[in-house]
Amino acid sequence: MVNLNISATKALKTKSKVTGDNWRWFVIAAMALTGAFALPLWNLAQYGLETELYSHCWLMPLVSAYLIWTDRGTLVGRGRGNSNRIFAIIPAAFAVLLIVLFQVNHSVWVGNLYENALSSLAFAYVFSIYTAAILCLRPNTLRKIAFPLAVALFTAPFPVALKDATVTFFQYTSAEAAYWMLKLAGNTIYRDGLVFVLPSVTMEVAPQCSGIRSSLVLFLVSLVASQLFLKTAWKKISLVIFVIPLAIGRNGLRIFTLGELCERVGPHMIDHWIHHSGGPIFFALSLTAFFAFLFYLVRNEPKTTS
Repeated sequence: MVNLNISATKALKTKSKVTGDNWRWFVIAAMALTGAFALPLWNLAQYGLETELYSHCWLMPLVSAYLIWTDRGTLVGRGRGNSNRIFAIIPAAFAVLLIVLFQVNHSVWVGNLYENALSSLAFAYVFSIYTAAILCLRPNTLRKIAFPLAVALFTAPFPVALKDATVTFFQYTSAEAAYWMLKLAGNTIYRDGLVFVLPSVTMEVAPQCSGIRSSLVLFLVSLVASQLFLKTAWKKISLVIFVIPLAIGRNGLRIFTLGELCERVGPHMIDHWIHHSGGPIFFALSLTAFFAFLFYLVRNEPKTTS
């Protein structure tokens, strides 16, 4: 009987080693990396306080950790050992490259390009975390936490070129949506690119009308909500993609509303509070539509049996 117990104990220990997961070392490595990148992360948090677009960045590692924690019950199980540690060289190489890029260019990264410096170091931090994850966790576990790890990428601000391209995309698509809304409402309108000429007023869709901040918030909400409430892959993708036309429609509706007020009430409405401070109202409308769509997707999720 004693020999049987000893054999069972040895087998249990062997099974534990086979899993290949070492969460303790991963947490220690993540904490050490956070300490090593403490200064750029602090600068990023400070920059977020000054720039609304990036006020969320410092929260994203916490969101990623929370999503992993919520799935902790599924991360324990049998699996083969971590035979893919060699692939850790890929994110490690990206991290080193980004740090070198920062060192070479930081002296000329001023003004708006300061975002590039923060972006470079924040991405280096995230890729360093990925390196630690590959070294400490088995492939099956990495697949299960791939989404929370991907969310951590939003710790980094957009490179300036990507931010400008996104703003331009929403500018023109929102202008297109608003133009057709105004046309369908029976307005006489002449359009020259981003400029609308109505009988009572001339409006231009400025970069501030792109709604990039509220669109980004909605996109991040869709990422987290899809992970927490949906199980079917195509529904998760549908919810995230739905944010794009929803954001365009919201921006178009805001421009349309302003044009209608100028036509129906008077051109002085161009300076009305709904133009300068009405963003939260239209964001609330888009959020209502988003949660309605989420509820529809959740309601039709397949029932799980215990």
